[in-house]
Amino acid sequence: MLCCSLGTSLMNSPPISESAVIREGSLFLCPSRELSGDLMARKRALRLGVVGLGFGVDVHVPAFGLLSDVEVVALLGRNADKAASVERHLRIPVLTDAQRFFAFGLDAVSVAVPPGQVEAIVEHCHAHRLPVLCEKPLGANMPVAQRMAQRYSNLTTALGFEFAELTTFLALHGLIAARKLGDLRHIQVTWLTESWVHRSGAWSWKTDADRGGGVLNLFGTHVLYLMEWLAGPVVALSARLDSRVTDQLKPNAGARAAEDLVHATFDHASGAVTSITIGNANPGLTAHQWTVVGSTGTAVIDNSTRDYMGGFRLVATSACGEQLLDVSEPVINGDGRLPPFKRLAERFVAAVRAGTTCHPGFGEGARVQLLVDTIRQAALEGRTIEVRRPV
Repeated sequence: MLCCSLGTSLMNSPPISESAVIREGSLFLCPSRELSGDLMARKRALRLGVVGLGFGVDVHVPAFGLLSDVEVVALLGRNADKAASVERHLRIPVLTDAQRFFAFGLDAVSVAVPPGQVEAIVEHCHAHRLPVLCEKPLGANMPVAQRMAQRYSNLTTALGFEFAELTTFLALHGLIAARKLGDLRHIQVTWLTESWVHRSGAWSWKTDADRGGGVLNLFGTHVLYLMEWLAGPVVALSARLDSRVTDQLKPNAGARAAEDLVHATFDHASGAVTSITIGNANPGLTAHQWTVVGSTGTAVIDNSTRDYMGGFRLVATSACGEQLLDVSEPVINGDGRLPPFKRLAERFVAAVRAGTTCHPGFGEGARVQLLVDTIRQAALEGRTIEVRRPV
């Protein structure tokens, strides 16, 4: 996810109370349970606000723009110059002040900001009783994620685990659910590439451990969600983290380099075992592969292209060599991130209109952050740690 951070205008703006929102006409926004009837009847377009001028502009705005019953009415960012440029390009109001943004009569908000800034914007959304679609990870750590999941338990949420929306991963999930591979034995995940920040030698929040950077948050959260979605809950894990490449990018001795390589092994309640190797500091390499081995068949999802979402192919084979499935992501002209995000956006909008839950949501986001924090603890202590099952 490439996104713009939000600065002091958001962090220092106290959330307006729900009563104040309802009382003041200029800040009118009904709680979702009161507006769902109007939206459900499709009498008008859902009014959406987008937070973040990176991934939010590149993916959220065009994907929601493809939905006939949604109108993106405002964006929120940090940098005034960039905001002005985006506004000229999109011809949509782009604000740098949170209070003005939330005065646009929004029905829902989508958020694409760095992990350390998620909770601040979600607090504003909660004060306005607004459904939220948020990019992963859900905050910088597990306590933050759990706090947001608990506060949002009675409102519609969605989390941007977009790989689960891809044709190939959906097909793999279907194969496993239909027991075409038999009992799962083990999964091997390899995702190795070189990020732009490592190619350029730049220091940013994505390389900064204190700002929620690192390959575990950037790539690992996707992998952890997919892993449990495919093989069921994790009950124990061990891990090793490495930040030697990112250490060389530190702007000063006080900076803390985030991990650029993760090796981890997971025991699932089902008896299956998953091993992952993920890294974003591997010069000249682009490799993302899942090997799923069951008692009666094997499936391999592979992507060696630079389109990190649109280049996957799934091949599944039975124990006797019969081909069970051969599926590739549809070839599209344009950004390969749009089709999977559009699927999630459609589901989110339907849930907002109906006043129901959407999956994956904040609950799944908090579960993934539990796994992230446990991986860090296991690597620090050099031991296998048991993981509690989701409720």
